[in-house]
Amino acid sequence: AISIAGRYNYRIAGLNLLTAIIIYWNTILFRTDA
Repeated sequence: AISIAGRYNYRIAGLNLLTAIIIYWNTILFRTDA
């Protein structure tokens, strides 16, 4: 159970980090285009 919960939390954290990186990268691209 602990292993499953650990993987689930890791997946959520990974998605959140990936989303933050995409948003930040898009902001940089938009600033560059502007």
